[in-house]
Amino acid sequence: QAEDGIRDYKVTGVQTCSSDLQVWLYGTTVDAPMTLTQWQPHTPCGLVMGHEHTGIGPRIQKELDACVRIDTPGATASLNVSAAGAIAMHWTWVQSQRAI
Repeated sequence: QAEDGIRDYKVTGVQTCSSDLQVWLYGTTVDAPMTLTQWQPHTPCGLVMGHEHTGIGPRIQKELDACVRIDTPGATASLNVSAAGAIAMHWTWVQSQRAI
């Protein structure tokens, strides 16, 4: 189902998603070299969110087109996955509207 161009897919693996859906794949990691606000995603794209404690594993990270980090103020190193996902989806949508 699409809401304002956002589609939700359940896939069995990152490679399947990339090849079958033909989308750019991005992940969020705490140690990514690029911040979310520096990121200008290609669309259509998919967001890969990792486990709240262990993040995205190295094998999956190798399959992604890029990883970005969400900088947080103070001592908080990372957000829970639902907050990070919401922020990343919103930023992706904002950037897609600027491209129009």
